[in-house]
Amino acid sequence: MLGKILKTTNKLVSLYVFAVAILLVIYMLVNFIWGLDNFAQLLFSLLSGGAEISNWLTTASRWEVGTEVLHFIAFTIVLVKAYNILIEYAKHQHISIKYIVEIAIIASVVEIFFNTYALDIETKVLFAVFWLWNLALYLVYYPVIEKLDRKS
Repeated sequence: MLGKILKTTNKLVSLYVFAVAILLVIYMLVNFIWGLDNFAQLLFSLLSGGAEISNWLTTASRWEVGTEVLHFIAFTIVLVKAYNILIEYAKHQHISIKYIVEIAIIASVVEIFFNTYALDIETKVLFAVFWLWNLALYLVYYPVIEKLDRKS
């Protein structure tokens, strides 16, 4: 019974990750096209001698949409890591220390870079310290973490 549930859940998560990968490709293509559009507008403006390069509001809106899409993709990476932890626990009734530290590092970076406008400076500093501390522990103790995970 548990095997069927895990297999179905794995398929659903794989489908979700595939959909996010498609979203990333679409985002990159649209961003490329917008970049070409901005370049064409700049070139036309320079060639015609006009001082107006581009509509700032349109560029700002594009920036906001791009930031939201990238935040969603980064959030999905954290979600997949959390799913891996859940599956690991369901299979072995053990949680990998490596996965826990990795998700702590990734989640902190995601919040600092993609949700920075919604955080006050104290929270940003807290996330940065948490990120650096976990990264340092991960790098220094990686062989020990690997050994512990293999034993379990």
